[in-house]
Amino acid sequence: MIESLAVQLALRAIGNAGLAAAALAPALSSCAALRSRPMEIRLAAVRAFRRIPCSGRNDVLVQLYQTTSEDVEIRISAYYIAMKCPHEQLFKQVQKTLLRETSSQVGSFVWSHLSQLLETDDPLKEHLRDSIPDEILSKDFDRDIWKYSSYSDVTFHSAGAGANLEASVVFSPTSFLPRSVMTNLTVHFMGQAINLLEVGVRLENAETLMEKVFGPKSSTFSDYFFGNTNEGNHKSGTPVETSEKVKQRNPTLKRYSPAGHLVSKSGKPKLRKTNQNCLGRKYSKMNELVKKFTERTVRKEVLKCELSIKIFGNELSFLDCEDFRKQMKHYSLNLAELAVKLLKDWCLTHALAMGRLWAAFFMSQISSGAGGPV
Repeated sequence: MIESLAVQLALRAIGNAGLAAAALAPALSSCAALRSRPMEIRLAAVRAFRRIPCSGRNDVLVQLYQTTSEDVEIRISAYYIAMKCPHEQLFKQVQKTLLRETSSQVGSFVWSHLSQLLETDDPLKEHLRDSIPDEILSKDFDRDIWKYSSYSDVTFHSAGAGANLEASVVFSPTSFLPRSVMTNLTVHFMGQAINLLEVGVRLENAETLMEKVFGPKSSTFSDYFFGNTNEGNHKSGTPVETSEKVKQRNPTLKRYSPAGHLVSKSGKPKLRKTNQNCLGRKYSKMNELVKKFTERTVRKEVLKCELSIKIFGNELSFLDCEDFRKQMKHYSLNLAELAVKLLKDWCLTHALAMGRLWAAFFMSQISSGAGGPV
């Protein structure tokens, strides 16, 4: 875990370096293409190309985007970074890939991205808008933004100033929750474009957390997003009906005595020869397989989360789940200390006030008693 975090931080630092890290392009290409690497490291390697010169990055990014067997997140990230260096050959490759696209998630994102670019009013994207051919949208992927990956681009204009807001949502075919969300704010002031803030959030294996929070009703989300399968629609009969069907399919079922011995037609038990050592080995192997599968399942369902913050185009903050836990623990301890301190101050203040009230009461009683008849 620590090693993975260190690699991610190094890759994000390379992304900030830009031209100074151009010599590392081959290493980034190998890291991004290596499928044995964790997904978060491969994504960080792809995004580290964002400031590297176009001549040293587009080949590997286009190759990753066009590989249909690649993960959806890798393909979308590779396409998005490659489009930072647009040229005529790239448009032809995108059009060709979009025409034979088999992934609804990738196709929906690329379609929405190109559609938004063709209609954008952002001054920084005017050249890109004018250079994109209209026939590039050769296949329609207009999908529901709550179920498919999408990109949005909105520009605001005011007197002498303006702002552009980009947002992208990436879904995975294996989850009904968004896998990553990104927002980017660029301000235009006095002819200058300032990339003020970019925030990116990525979640993986968050379905278990949602089920714990919302309970059994969370299954309805999955049914809504993926539809009912044949297994879900299948109605199992009663035990009696099921047993009758089994008997009808196999009328010559073997009978067993309560002791577990085969019973002949005359009712006499038959001896069954078994090799206990062989069965023991089979059971031990089966237990090992079950244990490995259980460990793999548990490892796969571990929650992974990332928060990335860029200011003026430089990535200045990166947090993962462990960092979030530490921050929450730190703030919770501080809040607990503050609550204890406030409680002590409150108790002390009220104790002093009650003491003054009791003192005034006793003084009034004493004074009234001293002035009365003897």
